[in-house]
Amino acid sequence: METSDAEEEDALAELELELLALRDGELSELENYDSDYEEQTAVDLGTFVDENDVFTQWLSHVEQCDYILKGEGGSATAMKGTRNRSITRNDEDDSRQESEGRLGIEGDVEVLQIKLADLKVETERKSHESRRRWQEIELFRERQAHAAEERRLMELEDEIATRTIQDNQRRLKQERRRMQTEDRRQRQILQEFSRVASERQRMVSEDNNEKQRRQKMACDVEEEKKAMAKADEASRIRIAEEFKIERRCERQRRMLLRAKLTKKPDEAMTMSISGPDVILRSVGASGFHIRIMECRGQGISDLRAFGAQPHLETLDISDNNITVILAASLPKRLRRLMVARCGLKCVDGDISLGLLQYMNLTGNPLTIINIGVTPLLHTLLVDPIVTVKAEWVPRLRT
Repeated sequence: METSDAEEEDALAELELELLALRDGELSELENYDSDYEEQTAVDLGTFVDENDVFTQWLSHVEQCDYILKGEGGSATAMKGTRNRSITRNDEDDSRQESEGRLGIEGDVEVLQIKLADLKVETERKSHESRRRWQEIELFRERQAHAAEERRLMELEDEIATRTIQDNQRRLKQERRRMQTEDRRQRQILQEFSRVASERQRMVSEDNNEKQRRQKMACDVEEEKKAMAKADEASRIRIAEEFKIERRCERQRRMLLRAKLTKKPDEAMTMSISGPDVILRSVGASGFHIRIMECRGQGISDLRAFGAQPHLETLDISDNNITVILAASLPKRLRRLMVARCGLKCVDGDISLGLLQYMNLTGNPLTIINIGVTPLLHTLLVDPIVTVKAEWVPRLRT
């Protein structure tokens, strides 16, 4: 593209130079033509000039004619005056020669006029040709300028199109970048929404779990209240029954006391109990199964008052008047377990008679339950002590 433009510009410059050279050549030809014509005219006229000739006045006449024809001044009157003066100066010339010379001069003038007319026509033709060529040059220049303008417009259009494409590409990149940013923002918003939704769902689940836990706690509390109410009711019933039993026992004690005061002092009572196992327990504690083998002493009826009867399975040792003696032959673990579960005063091992007498200072009947082998208690018979020989049954009942 650039090479073709340079070639066209070079060709245009060469053509302009040729046209300028042609114009300069035509002008120089016209000038040379005019100068040659003047010289030729002068030569032609000089052939007729002779200072000693009678036609000397012809030269001035031709000059005046040429001057008048070129439009550089003078008039027909001046030419006529000059001619009259030349005729006056040459009165001695012959009239015949004067007429011949006059005819020759007039012929030359006509020839010169024809040549001048031809020269004018040729000059006008060459001027017209020069103007036409200049018009062609101007038209060519205008065309070249128009072509250059078109090329400039095309280049401008190409540049505008290029810039438009670049702008469109830049805007497209910006739009794509903006869309990517918007997509990332939308994804972040969706992720945030998902996180919030999951968090809300988790909170709802926690609330539901908390509600369920509270409902369960309320149910547990209600059940516990019901159980406590049942336990309280059972406790009240048991306490009432125990109170009834204690009142009955108190009445029996009084009856026994009146009987002891009326009986003989040498009477001794021995009761052998056989039958089902008896649970040794205290109130609110788990019991141990024992088998009562022998009861001796004057307080056997007191033992019956506490429930140690063949048809009963429970011997309540909650009263302070019952002392449990655990023989040393029992395993320590069993002794500790029985002491811990019964929660009563328990004497471990063999006891002396003095200790029994000290324990009897209260004046109340004292019942000693001997579990295991205690030889001292086999022969011990101190009023009002009741000695119960029993053995531990190695099985538990609930």
